[in-house]
Amino acid sequence: MRQRFLAISTRQHTRKSSNYNLSRAQKLQSNCQQQHYSSTLTANFNPDAALQQPSSLQNPFVLNKIVSWCAETGCCSVGVQLHSHAIKLGFHENVCINTSLVDMYGKCGQISWAHKVFDGMPDRNAVTWNALISCYVKARDPSIAIELFIEMLREDIPVTPFGVSSALVACAQLGDNDLGVQVQGLSLKEGLEFNVVVGSNLIDIYAKFGNMEDSRKVFDGLVDKNVVVWTSMIAGYAHNHFPDKSMILLKEMFLSGLKANYITYNTLLSSFRFPDDLCHCRQIHCRVIQEGLDSNPFLVTTFLIAYSEKHYACVVDLYGRAGFLDEAEAFINSMCIEKGPCVYKALLSACQVYGNKEIAVRCGRRLMELCPDDPALYVLLANVLATDGSWDDAAVVRKLMRVKGVTKKAGCSRV
Repeated sequence: MRQRFLAISTRQHTRKSSNYNLSRAQKLQSNCQQQHYSSTLTANFNPDAALQQPSSLQNPFVLNKIVSWCAETGCCSVGVQLHSHAIKLGFHENVCINTSLVDMYGKCGQISWAHKVFDGMPDRNAVTWNALISCYVKARDPSIAIELFIEMLREDIPVTPFGVSSALVACAQLGDNDLGVQVQGLSLKEGLEFNVVVGSNLIDIYAKFGNMEDSRKVFDGLVDKNVVVWTSMIAGYAHNHFPDKSMILLKEMFLSGLKANYITYNTLLSSFRFPDDLCHCRQIHCRVIQEGLDSNPFLVTTFLIAYSEKHYACVVDLYGRAGFLDEAEAFINSMCIEKGPCVYKALLSACQVYGNKEIAVRCGRRLMELCPDDPALYVLLANVLATDGSWDDAAVVRKLMRVKGVTKKAGCSRV
C-alpha cells in the first residue's frame, strides 16, 4: 500500500472523465446559489418547523439543511425518510444533498448505506470524498479509508485539510508510521503544512509512535496555534511519560492567552498513573476547581479512575483549604472506591479550620466506625467542637475517649 500511495502521490494526476455533465460555469453558479440560500436559512432555521411544512421540503437547500441536522443529532429514521423524499423529488443527483446523506448515514453507523449513496452519485466533490473517508475512520476501518484516499487522488480531486487529517488518523489507526510520513509529504506539497487541522493530527500521530522530536517540530512550525494544537502537544508529552514537559507546556499555553478546556485537563489527568505524578495531579485539580470545571462529568469520571485513596484525600484537602467543605463532603460521597479514614481525616481537619460543626460530627461518627482506637480523631473532633463553642459536646468526646481506654501518646523531644 505504501508503494502504491507513493506512486500515486508523485505522478501527474489525470483530469476527471466526462461522466460529469455540468460545466465549470454551471457548477460555479450552483455553488453561489447554494451559499446564498444557505446563509439565508442558517440564521433562523428550525428543523422541527420545516418538517411540519411539506412545501418547504421541496426546496433542495432546506432539505439539505434538515439532512445535516439529522447527521448531527443521529436521527437516522428521519434521515431515511428524507432520503426517500429526495429521490421522489428528483434530487438524487444533487451533490450537496447526497453528500449530506453520506455524512448522515456514516454518523449513524450505517456505513454500507453511506457507501451505496456514494457509489450512486454521478458527481462527487472533495467534501463528498472526505465525508466517506471520515465515515470509515470513525468506524475504525482505516484500510478502506486509505484506499478511498488513494482513489480520490486518482480522480484528481483537490486535497483539503480535512481529507489529509482523516488520512493521518487512519495511518495512526493502522500503526503505519511510514505511510503517515508520506501523507505529511503530500500535505507539504499541497501547501497545508501550516494548517492547524493537519498540524494537530501530525503532532498526534508522531506522538503515538513516540517520536516527540518531530512532533515538537510540527508544533513549533505552526503559527496560529489553537486549543486543539496545544492539547495535542500536551497530550503527546503526557502519554509518553514526560509529565514535567506537559505541565510546562500548559503554563506556556496560559501565558499565550489561551484558556484550556476540559479535554486538555482530562487528557493530562488520564496520563497521570505514577506516585510521582501526584503533585501534578493536585495542581490540575486545583486549577479545575478554580475554573469551575469540577462538575464536568468527563473530568469527574477521570478523577474517579485515576485516584487512589491517598489521591482522594489530597483532593479533599484541596477543597478544604479553599473552604469548600460541602463540595468536599459531596466529593467523598461520590467516591467509587471504599472510603477509608484518610479522606475523613482530611475533611475533619478542614472543619477545625473553618469551624464547621455539622460536617465534623458526621466525619467523627464515620471515623469512630473505621478506626475506633485512633486517639487523633477524638482529639481532633473535640478541638473542632471546642472551637465552635460546644464545650459540653467536646467534654463528651473526651469522656468517650477515656471510657474506651484510648490514650494519646505523650509527646517527646530529643535533646
